[in-house]
Amino acid sequence: MELVYLPNNYKRNTYKSEHTFPGPGAYDIVVEDPNRNYGVKNIPNSVFTVFTIKSTLVINAELGNNTTPVLLNPPIDMAAVHQLFVHNPAAYDAEGDSLSYDLTMCLGEDGNAIPGYTLPPASKSLTVNAVTGDLVWDSPTDSGSYNVAINVMEWRNGIKIGNIVRDMQIDVRNTTNHPPVNDPLPALCVEAGKKISLLVTSRDQDNDPLSHKVIGGPLGLATSPAKNLQLISASAGTITSLFTWQTVCQHVRKQPYEVILKAEDNNPHISLVDMDPIIIDVLGPAPKNVTAEPATNAVTLKWESCGCSNIKGYNIYRKVDSSKFVVDSCRTGILNSAGFIKIGFADTTQSNSFIDNNQGAGLTQGELYCYRVAAVFDGDLEGYPSEEVCTPLVPGLPFICNVSVDSDAENGEISLAWRIPTNFDATQFPGPYQYYISRSNDLWGGDFKLINSSLTSITDTTFVDTPINTLAGPYSYMIELFDVSKGMRVGYPGIASTLLPELTPTDQRVGIHFSNNTPWQNNSYDIYRSEEGGAFVPVATSFSKDYDDKNLVNGHSYDYYAISHGTYNYNDIQYSTVNRSLLRNIKPYDNVPPCAPSLSVTVSCDSLFNVLHWALPNGSCGSDIASYILFYSNLVDNPLDSLTTIPHHDVFSFKHFPSLNLGGAYGIVAVDSVGNRSEMIKAIAADSCSLYDLPNVFTPNGDGINDLFVPVKNTYQYVEKVSMKIFNRYGVLVFETEDPKIRWDGKMMNTNKLAAPGVYYYICDVWERRSVGVFLGAPKVGFVYLLADKQHNKTD
Repeated sequence: MELVYLPNNYKRNTYKSEHTFPGPGAYDIVVEDPNRNYGVKNIPNSVFTVFTIKSTLVINAELGNNTTPVLLNPPIDMAAVHQLFVHNPAAYDAEGDSLSYDLTMCLGEDGNAIPGYTLPPASKSLTVNAVTGDLVWDSPTDSGSYNVAINVMEWRNGIKIGNIVRDMQIDVRNTTNHPPVNDPLPALCVEAGKKISLLVTSRDQDNDPLSHKVIGGPLGLATSPAKNLQLISASAGTITSLFTWQTVCQHVRKQPYEVILKAEDNNPHISLVDMDPIIIDVLGPAPKNVTAEPATNAVTLKWESCGCSNIKGYNIYRKVDSSKFVVDSCRTGILNSAGFIKIGFADTTQSNSFIDNNQGAGLTQGELYCYRVAAVFDGDLEGYPSEEVCTPLVPGLPFICNVSVDSDAENGEISLAWRIPTNFDATQFPGPYQYYISRSNDLWGGDFKLINSSLTSITDTTFVDTPINTLAGPYSYMIELFDVSKGMRVGYPGIASTLLPELTPTDQRVGIHFSNNTPWQNNSYDIYRSEEGGAFVPVATSFSKDYDDKNLVNGHSYDYYAISHGTYNYNDIQYSTVNRSLLRNIKPYDNVPPCAPSLSVTVSCDSLFNVLHWALPNGSCGSDIASYILFYSNLVDNPLDSLTTIPHHDVFSFKHFPSLNLGGAYGIVAVDSVGNRSEMIKAIAADSCSLYDLPNVFTPNGDGINDLFVPVKNTYQYVEKVSMKIFNRYGVLVFETEDPKIRWDGKMMNTNKLAAPGVYYYICDVWERRSVGVFLGAPKVGFVYLLADKQHNKTD
């Protein structure tokens, strides 16, 4: 026990104990202290009433690690009759879980509400702020001692994961003194990395000297904690102090921090206080210097890192046309409400850049594209968005209007066509002209190399790239117009790619996704298919970039190509374009796992086995299941190891005899005829069996029957060790052992003399192997009768 003395004749006792819980679940932790103080007015017979606090602990692996909130502000302050009383527990949660507060009943014996308990009387109200935790008693109507209890609840992802209770005594005195009053405090929102400097002032109408104090989690942080208050000025009845906190990236979290400002007067009769919370949101910094580099149908974004090691990546947002969005210093993650659409995510393994090509479909000419970038921190929490950056696309010069595959071969052909350039300054660039044509072996022009420069007439607007392996690819092309007389390129080059059907094989079907990098918009795709080298036949016309070709034969070879139909605008006139895609080959195969079965476990404590039951969902998803694989671990937190394989699709149960403990974790996987496995479904065998059972009589008479005091058969199988102590009726220790089998032969400890027949008392601590490890349960206490005839009781 740790004892700390506090002001106003209070003291704090800290008790520490260690306990291992048997498994997941919700547990009530109840602490009782024999007596409350005498004369608590709102608790009948308070001196005979047990003081009890109760907390609820939820153990759930899916929720992750959890630390119980800590109440940093001790309840040591006095109240005055007809004066406002305020208390705040200054609860701090290390993981940043959400906290809420309400009033609850004071508890007594066995954690039950105290019969006859009432809230203290108030002239107006007694409330707890559900968000900040402020207990406000407005105002006590009588002097004396009163008890109130505040329930502090902890929430994660909308799930209540625990609660703790503060049961506090408030002593109310008659006095003419008035409590100090803090000036209003603002809610603070700060970008991580910036320093908070806040002047706080308190005043006392009795002109008593005042002192300031701040309490809260930020003062105890391991990295860059907040500072204690710095006194700025103090005079009769007034005090001003400076609160400072240099925030860093590690302070970013979803829930705000709370710091309690406590002002206390130094009155000769009684010191009174005022408390107010300073709510502080620490938000992630915005990416800086975002730039947008346009191309003909894509935009490359680049930005500077936020410099935070706890960033997971960056969310990219786009809006057509500029917005009037003004960043709110206290709100993040609201770009969608301003018309922005999230178009991508760049993780921290990538450079600080992102190519927006509309997910392979290309952006449309004639629009103004605007972007913002926001860093994403742990818990998927967004920081401040960047400043907005906008750009139109660059119209290619010349404007490419066709890239079409003419033949499918290693020495095939691809035809290019473009519009005669007109939208440039012919006075500045009078000619003569020359086209440079370059090719890159990808969709997005990552490595252009010159392949032709022979076209010297501006009216030459077609080119056939041959020989080229059209069975490979994809390919992108860049066409540049040069003024030969000046040796300069005219305008921004045109870029366009072949149409690529990307094929994804699966069970009896092929998924087709069409990718291209073109300045025109494709509106439909005529899809053609050949099976096993046969003739091509039309499959469908798709008005989407994605198509699912079904009812195919696994293992057969299929070739696909498509003819796209698109449109583009040039000099305010709309034109059509038709292009043939590359050819691609694929074989569908069964890679679809069967549905996962459900799984449940029934524990048989008497027979020492567990029965696993499983079943499949309704429908045909289990039609090709061939077998099941079972997995097991005797510890719920350990990875599951293979237990056995059930080689029959129509078997739905299994009996398992564990060797170490009945509790544990099981898993099941369904396997189809070609070896695809379903996801693993897990189930927990409950640690509900307390097996160690001791008899109440034995007869150490040497007849070979019941000569030893041992546990009932098989009940010690899952016991790691015991601490057994056996006493006679005078309290003398006659036997002790750590052997789970005990095997007391009835003789007195350290002698060869048989103990006298009669009743013996035992205390036995039992360490059982449970699903969370070796677990010490409640001690077993009881009696055992030693029966023996007088002849056998003689000493040797």
